[in-house]
Amino acid sequence: MRQAIIPLLLVGLSGCQSPRLDVSDTYAMPGRVSVLEAHVEQRAVLGDDRGVPGARVVFRVDDRTIGEAVTDGEGLARLTCALQEGEGHIHAETTVAGKSLRAEGGVYAWPKDRTIIVCDIDETVSDTHIRELLTGRDEDTRSQPLRGSVETLKTLASRYGLLYLTARPGSLMAKTRTWLERHGFPSAPLITTPSIGGSLAPRRFKDRKLMELRRNWPNLLIGIGNANSDSEAYAKNGLLALIIDDEDDNRFRSHAVVLRDWRMVRAFFDANEAVLAEPTKLADVLASEGMLLRPVIRYQKD
Repeated sequence: MRQAIIPLLLVGLSGCQSPRLDVSDTYAMPGRVSVLEAHVEQRAVLGDDRGVPGARVVFRVDDRTIGEAVTDGEGLARLTCALQEGEGHIHAETTVAGKSLRAEGGVYAWPKDRTIIVCDIDETVSDTHIRELLTGRDEDTRSQPLRGSVETLKTLASRYGLLYLTARPGSLMAKTRTWLERHGFPSAPLITTPSIGGSLAPRRFKDRKLMELRRNWPNLLIGIGNANSDSEAYAKNGLLALIIDDEDDNRFRSHAVVLRDWRMVRAFFDANEAVLAEPTKLADVLASEGMLLRPVIRYQKD
């Protein structure tokens, strides 16, 4: 969301000074550890969001206390644990400058033998109205799903694991969740950058996050996005990079499979399901530079 940087900063300039707590969704699978993450930040007078170090964050899942972690220099508290399937919500609590803060996220179960897809949001599934996203109070009512994105992701979510990974800051997490739910997108974990600072370097954020995710979830093998930052972060971490480019005005390196719209995305998955849906087969194709079917895109005049 490169075009959102300036408005984001402007919103920061006029923002309140209250501390805030955000918590990312997480995932559970038998035999795998899960990571709970919460971010505590304080907004300065000139909109310079800064992580609050040394804050003690208590994590609960439903009614069960899991443990606690202390925020690092960037305000991030992380706790690894073993979660049980069927547990529904993470609750994080902390106190900053005498103010009690609470936040909630979801716990999702990923099937052990499925390929997992990571999907970007802005200009990938959302025709994002930047001003409404950043200045609207509780809901983003003007951004609209890209044609075919809801239906295609619903179908894919029945065959694959799904994760939303966006360079939006954590302060937009609740609004993003509401938007996805309101438009009927399939329910899946949502991970944002901890703060506005991470949004200014989306490739670095996604690269680091995907590296971490792949350590615990080797079946995370497909990435869908629209930008070079998506393409590079996906491929660098061993994912098949599927790029949606309906303008034909971007240039992507040869590792990317460029598809014009979500209709082509659906056709690509249908044509290659025997490979894409089997993590071992897909990993072999990626490692050996094997063959996949892909559409022939008609020439468009500049």
